[in-house]
Amino acid sequence: MSAFRARRVTAGVRAGFWSGLVSGLISCLTGLLLVVVFMGLLLRDPLSIREWAERGTASGAPDAATYRAYETMTGALAGHLILQGIVAGTVLGALGGIIGKVLAAVRARRAYLARRSRK
Repeated sequence: MSAFRARRVTAGVRAGFWSGLVSGLISCLTGLLLVVVFMGLLLRDPLSIREWAERGTASGAPDAATYRAYETMTGALAGHLILQGIVAGTVLGALGGIIGKVLAAVRARRAYLARRSRK
């Protein structure tokens, strides 16, 4: 919508970047909340127990809680904040910016032709 109004792709990129950043930060905070508040539940989860048994000791983490905290925060930062948030937001914002610019040009052209045909 911002690219459509501004008729510039950069407006879409900017909107996508900030939207992605905010959604990624919300995901990171949710991951932090999981680690801080619900660590007991994470450690009793059957999938977490199996993952620690298969990969945990080779990771260098001293215990399952440290491993689970590291894995959760790595996923939140790398996956949600950077990849899905900032990168995907910026790319989709650019795509939206291009679409918005094209639609604005089509709308302006139709308005011009409508005014011209009235004369």
